[in-house]
Amino acid sequence: MDNWIALVKQQMRVQRITQEKLAERVGASQGAVNHWLAGRREPDIATMNRVLQALGLVSLEVATVLRTQEARAQYGAPLPEGALPGEGYRYPCLSWQEAAASGERCSAKWLFSDYRARGLAYWLPVNGDAMTAPLGWSVAAGMWILVDPGRAYEPGCLVVAQPSPEEGLIFRQWVEDAGLCYLRPLNPMWPTLQVPEHCQVHGVVVAAVANFLPGGQH
Repeated sequence: MDNWIALVKQQMRVQRITQEKLAERVGASQGAVNHWLAGRREPDIATMNRVLQALGLVSLEVATVLRTQEARAQYGAPLPEGALPGEGYRYPCLSWQEAAASGERCSAKWLFSDYRARGLAYWLPVNGDAMTAPLGWSVAAGMWILVDPGRAYEPGCLVVAQPSPEEGLIFRQWVEDAGLCYLRPLNPMWPTLQVPEHCQVHGVVVAAVANFLPGGQH
């Protein structure tokens, strides 16, 4: 909840949106918005997502908790009937070190997505502010990104890459200019890296969620 409040307040400052204007966009009263942002009342999940959408953060959503029958759900497979409405999948939450390592991957933490992965997808926690932009598309620290190793990358997409075998994984945007390829951060304060010869792309980032709920990464 605190992370959601911080994100909403930041976007309101950047976009110069008042509580009255936000309330109008989400169909609530200004008093309700004031209570949410002060932490005196907690909106439900649908309302939290509606606020994010009203701020233009359409690629983000508050992660839901898988509560029913999830113990029988398998890696990358559809959830059992009755677990959640519609088709859904759950993928493991890995550390950056685990994602870089080869071999079998397992995790005690999982997150749900309606995205059907082409490879053995997994979630990674966003660290640092390299992908936090002052305007527009932004993926802030504390969020989770879904990485699909089976999806082909192309200019403009977000990727998890390893510049060299001696370096760790990084989260950047893949861009091409004048025949050269670059790994570009969304934060203009961070440097853009020209893709080195032995760079390996581990996967394409296909989703980002703000997991604001306690215990939400199960």
